[in-house]
Amino acid sequence: MSRTRQLILGVFMVFAVFDQSARILSPPQVRVDLNGDGRLDLAVVDRKDGTVRVFLSWPDGRLVPNGNYRLAAIPWAIVAGDFDANGSFDLATADGPNGTVSVLLNRGDGNFQLPQSYHMRVLGSCSIEVIDSNADGKPDLVVSDIRGYRSVLVDRGDGTFSGG
Repeated sequence: MSRTRQLILGVFMVFAVFDQSARILSPPQVRVDLNGDGRLDLAVVDRKDGTVRVFLSWPDGRLVPNGNYRLAAIPWAIVAGDFDANGSFDLATADGPNGTVSVLLNRGDGNFQLPQSYHMRVLGSCSIEVIDSNADGKPDLVVSDIRGYRSVLVDRGDGTFSGG
């Protein structure tokens, strides 16, 4: 094997190892107050079993597991926003290869309703953002796919979305 091929193979292997360790050490997560107590809680995407895991902060600083929410597909990214206008943060995930978005509505105490799934016109949703895309004061969801194409879910203000 030539030195050039060895070098290219070595660089590829290093990037592959780095990518895998980055996923293990730092899964997609969001830190917001999920139960209204003024402390930052944690919602983490678990790609291994296709769930969102919620941890609530206690006064002594500990994070205590509060629930696992199974999604219909493997989540790749997570964001928080008040999608149903009830004053508490809800969660939304971009769900990998099948191009869906899952929305988990917060009951106000850090517990969530079953996820609602929305199909997007993207090839594998890999990132998600909360923005007000139409200037109506409601947080919409913008999802990007692996090619860089974007699709918008417009928040109706009641926890449901249109478009995609």
